[in-house]
Amino acid sequence: MATDSTQQVGSTTLNGGFAGNYWSWVGLHDSSSGFFWAAGTTTSALDDLVMITATCADPASSSVFYAAGVYQGTGNIGLAGTTKTGNGIFVMKFSRSSTSAVWVKTANTAGDISVTYASKCVVLGTSVYVGGSSDSDLVFPDITLPMTCGATSSGYIVSLNTGDGTVTWGKRLCAQISMVHGLVTYGSTLYAVGFFRGNFFDYDSTSTVLQSVTDITCDNGFVLSIDTISGALLPTLSPGYVRAFAQQTTADPLDFTTDYAVDVRDVTTDGTAVYVVGHFQGPVSFGTFSSTSTQTFVYIAQASATGFKWVNATDLEKTITTYAAWPTVDNAGMFFPQSVALDADGFIYHTFAFAVPFYPDTSHTCQRLHTRASSSSEDHDAALVVYRPTGGCYIASSLDADSQQMPVFVGAMNNTVHVAGFLYGTNWGCFYAKATMCKCEQGYCTAGTSAKCLCNAGYTGARCNTACSCNGHGTCNPSTYACACDRGYCGAHCELHCAGGVCAPDGVSCLCDSTHMGVQCEITCDSNSVHGCLASTFDECLCKSGYTGNGATCSMCSLSYYKSTIGNSDCTQCQYYATTATEGAISSTACMCGVNMSRSGLTTTTDCVACLMSAKTTVDDGPCTCTVSHTANSATSRAQCECVAGYYVVGSSSTASCSGCPIGKYKSSQGNTDETSCAACPYSATTADVGTVSEGDCACGVNASRASATTNSSNCVSCVMGFKGAVGNDACTCAANTSLETDSKVVCECAAGYYYTAGPPQHCVACPAGKYKPYVNDSESCTTCPYAATTAGEGTTRVEDCACGLNMSRSDAANNASQCLLCVLSTKSSVGNQACTCLPGVTPKAGSKIECECYAGAYYNATGKRCEACPTGQYKSSIGNSASCLPCPYNATTAGTGTASVNGCVCGLNSSRADSYSNASMCVPCVLSTKIQLGNDACTCLPGKTPKPYSKVECQCAAGSYYDVPNKQCADFPVGQYKP
Repeated sequence: MATDSTQQVGSTTLNGGFAGNYWSWVGLHDSSSGFFWAAGTTTSALDDLVMITATCADPASSSVFYAAGVYQGTGNIGLAGTTKTGNGIFVMKFSRSSTSAVWVKTANTAGDISVTYASKCVVLGTSVYVGGSSDSDLVFPDITLPMTCGATSSGYIVSLNTGDGTVTWGKRLCAQISMVHGLVTYGSTLYAVGFFRGNFFDYDSTSTVLQSVTDITCDNGFVLSIDTISGALLPTLSPGYVRAFAQQTTADPLDFTTDYAVDVRDVTTDGTAVYVVGHFQGPVSFGTFSSTSTQTFVYIAQASATGFKWVNATDLEKTITTYAAWPTVDNAGMFFPQSVALDADGFIYHTFAFAVPFYPDTSHTCQRLHTRASSSSEDHDAALVVYRPTGGCYIASSLDADSQQMPVFVGAMNNTVHVAGFLYGTNWGCFYAKATMCKCEQGYCTAGTSAKCLCNAGYTGARCNTACSCNGHGTCNPSTYACACDRGYCGAHCELHCAGGVCAPDGVSCLCDSTHMGVQCEITCDSNSVHGCLASTFDECLCKSGYTGNGATCSMCSLSYYKSTIGNSDCTQCQYYATTATEGAISSTACMCGVNMSRSGLTTTTDCVACLMSAKTTVDDGPCTCTVSHTANSATSRAQCECVAGYYVVGSSSTASCSGCPIGKYKSSQGNTDETSCAACPYSATTADVGTVSEGDCACGVNASRASATTNSSNCVSCVMGFKGAVGNDACTCAANTSLETDSKVVCECAAGYYYTAGPPQHCVACPAGKYKPYVNDSESCTTCPYAATTAGEGTTRVEDCACGLNMSRSDAANNASQCLLCVLSTKSSVGNQACTCLPGVTPKAGSKIECECYAGAYYNATGKRCEACPTGQYKSSIGNSASCLPCPYNATTAGTGTASVNGCVCGLNSSRADSYSNASMCVPCVLSTKIQLGNDACTCLPGKTPKPYSKVECQCAAGSYYDVPNKQCADFPVGQYKP
């Protein structure tokens, strides 16, 4: 990785784009010849980054390798043309021959790239596995790995096909914070290591909780074995199954905000054993191994299906309070154990950085390593520690350079170990180192390039693996391999050490002095024993009361045990599941119930059981204190609290609580019975709330009351056309237009003017217009008003309120019990028995409330139901609706319509009366005359004509002319004729 715009790798200069950005490069390096080639990523803008954080080789192909890392912004990830934009992780397959990517797969994330990692990759068969963490969903093209369990940062493992990069499966870890640091495969098993924080840890959110943690602020390590095909955790009995957890026992006392308190950083395996490396800080537990120190330690451990078989931790020479060379707490001590490897002989190689002097193990088997730091400066150097297959330190060394070193890789093959990492500080860059190992199983290597083994006493051979069996306490004869034992040691192989005595004459046993005992006189009588010890006699050392052992070693009776006698007998376990307040109890009276426990009965001869819905903070036989609502101490047990009356128990043990009897039920006694102990209220009654304690509190529910108005021991029935808003035995409140039935709390009846309908819902309906109901009941219907009468509105209660409707009135003007008929030539705009009002142009008919009559000159049109004027030429001289208009007599006509008398009949235009003395004579046409108006006046003679005596219609021709009847005109006499 580089941050300058250019980087020199061997003879190749690489250009990363922008100075200050993080970008990466890869190269092919030979331990003898250096770099054959190098290729790098590029960035496109300031603040872009492309970081390769993990590489892995394909054991089946030397032509390719795989790389994984993170990117931000826009950058060339594939080293030869694959550009990606956004934030996320990438995995690529890289060709060594073409120095370019075969394929690149990316997973976008919306999270913080500074907490997104691709920590490790490993190849097995046709799959490449990548592990790391992120604080958001990881979206691959063919799968999405979502965040789980409300985590703030979650570890992941993903499997990709080596052919095209297709994702075959992906898994997320489930904890508050988690990260995968290391991966290794063997057979069909994938081993994963890392750390988690939170009160529990799970894998893929599909199985049960793998590990529960009390303190959620602690950081804890994990080792898991996973099926490579499916990604599932291997079941307990599967071959290669490993599941182990290293747990911090208290929160970080030093508050190292940037360091993990317990971490597993890398893993390796040879198929028979799984080895892990990491570091811890503060109190920690690795199963049977634990540490209460507040310092920071590097460790190596062998993990198994049942936990850790052994743990080897470093031993710091300085403490944080006295070592002045630590300018900052965060970088103090040892940290970042980076890599672990195995060789074919089972030796384990471990690299890490350190900042203070230390011994690789607490027994100081290997030499002390120290940094070049002065008392006023800080430095980090690279350490390489080699451990024997059994876990003991074999050899340790450190790298000495002007710059600080951070080792990131170690590998071992053919007795050669390879270490690589980077430098920073005075100079920045990468480093690579190798060393040849001489593996002295029972001896040590000499320094220099021609290292060889110097064997321990009793061993010989090139690897010091041929033993005289002198066990380091004698001299091996190189010819006979016979042991000449040192003083105080006996046996053919010097295996007996007579520590508190001397060798017996037989040379194969010990004679002990008076203060020791044991086969090798190695046991000194314990200070907690009584009597003097006699030589080699065990039972003369007798442990005191409260102690047990063999006399040579006496240990306090454990909690829950006591011993009241002197001797080497076992401590007696307390009866009744009791315990003791302290170790070393000397009497059965010290046996009492422990914290959060008390007696199941009221005496000390009953079992100690867990406090139920209660707690107790001391070791004694006192009662537990109730801690759950609605409980009280039991009258029969000191350990139990019981649900009070009205409440029943739910759950069990630590989850037990009291819940109120549901509405409609009650419980009158105290006790931890279940819900079936809540009795149902009788008579279909209910309760106002949960937790009812008495049957007397049972009452009718909302919209219900007692069937009997005189006793509460009757059934609750629903209100009939009424309502009740609260639980109780009060009568129902009747709805509008209803009232309670006599001697009833629930039945409401329809009021007068209303009738009952069953609905739903049942209710009272107002009698419609035209009907009435005079009684209060639900049985009667509304009665139709008689005589075709109606009502002024709905809800009429009396027949007397029936009256004629609109445009109707009584047929008998003097009797309201007569039929209602339609108004004739009249209207009525309201319901009542008043007379109809005549329309304009008509007159009331005498003695009638409904009928009006047409005036003289108008007749009644039955079809149109109206009065119409007599047409021209007709007249009507009477008032009434029955008479018709009559035609004018004598061929007379009228001056217009609506003539009211025969006197209105006169002769028309150009006509007049035939009898000039009578208007009752026929109207005849004017002769030689005209009349230009209606009337009985005489016709006016035409010019040159003279009136005929006694005629209103006829005029005469002048002398010398005659009346030409066909032509209706005067004509002159022909020649020869005259008129005198």
